[in-house]
Amino acid sequence: MPVNKNGLPFYLDRKLDVIRFGVDPDNHVKEQQLFKYPVKTEKPNKKERFIEKESESLIQLGYKIVVDTVTGVNYLESPRGGITPLLDEIGKVCIDKISK
Repeated sequence: MPVNKNGLPFYLDRKLDVIRFGVDPDNHVKEQQLFKYPVKTEKPNKKERFIEKESESLIQLGYKIVVDTVTGVNYLESPRGGITPLLDEIGKVCIDKISK
């Protein structure tokens, strides 16, 4: 059984969402506390890496054009997870100018 920094054994009681500390052989609990699940924190000033430039929905087939805000490269994304750089008519990668 794992122990905390004070040497007390502990376990997570998933039914009650509590962490129980110091459980002895007679199942007496010396201390318990609520288990806090990790919370995703948003960074308010963080700039998105990819932005959606355009989207089109056809009958059960759709696509999105997303732009990498760091490199300016345009990508064609399909609804099933496929992604590829968007090419122009001569086969070069489409790149937008990025303002910093």
